[in-house]
Formats: sequence, C-alpha cells, structure tokens
Amino acid sequence: MITKFIAGGVAAAAVGITGATLTASATPSTTPGTPSGAPKASASAKHHHGDVLKRLARRAVHGQVVTENKQGQFVTHTFDRGTVAAVSASSIEVHTADGTTQTFTVTSATHVRRQGSGKTTISTVKSGDKVVVTGVGTGTPTARLVFELRS
Repeated sequence: MITKFIAGGVAAAAVGITGATLTASATPSTTPGTPSGAPKASASAKHHHGDVLKRLARRAVHGQVVTENKQGQFVTHTFDRGTVAAVSASSIEVHTADGTTQTFTVTSATHVRRQGSGKTTISTVKSGDKVVVTGVGTGTPTARLVFELRS
C-alpha cells in the first residue's frame, strides 16, 4: 500500500529516468561489428522498471512533482515521509530523516489512513508518529492524505 502511495507521487519524476533508460537500450547500435536493429523491450525489462519505481518509493524521504492540469495550470504535489513534529485539527508538521520540516494545512477534505487498519481521523495522529503526507500547493501545501505508518 505505501509503495503504491509514494510511487504515485514520484512516478512522474521517475518516468523521465526510466524513459531515458528505455530509450537508450532501445536504440540500434552503431558500433562496427555489432548487430544492427533495435532490441525489443521484453516483459522482464518492463517489470524491472516497475521494480525501480517501487524501490525508489520505499526510499523516498520527500519530494515535489509539478503537473499540468486540464486547464493548463501547473500544480505542485508534495510528499514527505517522517516523524510528526506537531499536529492539530488544522495542520500537521512532518520532520524528515534529512532534516527537512514541512507543514501541511489539514482541511475537512484531508483523508487520514492508518497502515493496517484503514480510515481514521487527524485526532488519532500524535507527535512522534511515523507518517507519509501528500499535499498540493506551494509554501504550506494543503494535505490531501495523511498515512500513518506502523511503528
């Protein structure tokens, strides 16, 4: 579950990395004495790139991805994995392993989930809990999802 959660947040950034890898491996060789013709992407190669995204997601600490919505506007998506430094009904502050601290605004639209038990509320999240928070916006993003990790 957590891998899918973070992979969604970093997939856009990783597509550029994996896409470059696919392009490089799919171009024909121009070195004399080597066979010409582009190798076909195998199922195992595609599976490998999915594994790369999963490993990246498991190790990701924080990041941002900027997307363009249907109206042509740019949207900044932020995620942070770390320890809750402070939490209230209206905000959550996450301290990450590399020393970054990010505060998110909590609204009635913020979903709160606990690993292994599902839906919960922001009132169950305590300082010191391990979480992954995703949000949109710059500065103080609005939290879309607070995901409590098992200790």
